[in-house]
Amino acid sequence: MNKDLAEFKDRLVTDDEFYKKVKECGSTAEVIRFAAEAGYVFTEKELEEETELSDAELASAAGGTGIAGSIAIYAGIVGR
Repeated sequence: MNKDLAEFKDRLVTDDEFYKKVKECGSTAEVIRFAAEAGYVFTEKELEEETELSDAELASAAGGTGIAGSIAIYAGIVGR
């Protein structure tokens, strides 16, 4: 995994304000741009590969959470 992406995901877990700002992003492109501004460089493809959910994860996810919600679910911070 891309080191910046791994650090980005770790920050989502540890920094509530950062998590909230990412969750406000309306598209993958916005997440990529926001992350880059914060010093985390990764591609859209890398992000999408890391946030793909299994059928079981999709079934347990509540509503349309968008890419930020998918990241949150992947990072194990559901219910925040």
